[in-house]
Amino acid sequence: MSRQHISDLRKFRKLSQAALAKAAGLTLSEISRIECGYRDMSEAEAVLIAKALEVLPAKIDPSLLKVAAPAGLAAAGVIAPGPAAPLPSASLEEDPANYREMPDETLFVRGELSEFDQRQRLVVALKRTAQVLHTPKVPAATWRAWREFERKLQDRLRQ
Repeated sequence: MSRQHISDLRKFRKLSQAALAKAAGLTLSEISRIECGYRDMSEAEAVLIAKALEVLPAKIDPSLLKVAAPAGLAAAGVIAPGPAAPLPSASLEEDPANYREMPDETLFVRGELSEFDQRQRLVVALKRTAQVLHTPKVPAATWRAWREFERKLQDRLRQ
């Protein structure tokens, strides 16, 4: 069952995303993000969704399931156990589905910059982060890393 299939079955059963979320024991945002492709689902969530849609769990596409792995940057391939080949990376404009660029955490180090210059640098980074987060088809793990980075940027700018 693909993401589109989940959405189509939900609509066929005349369920809103909220009704499916309630029937599956998930939140509305989780269902929405799964259907849009911004979030992977665990096997347990897949079973819950399948039961709520009255289909066999075996019908769910295994590529939609997330593998039990660390979250955040580790899941996106930035922090990998042992030596690993670098992930292929495409530009965001060329191919969002293969976009693997991770946020630059060194932006939080002020160094020799004035407070004003540091703040401006963080504002520019926040704009780039918003662009990544609002681009469709960015892989879920990459999206989550950028979302975590956005939260850190917003916290730093509030200080």
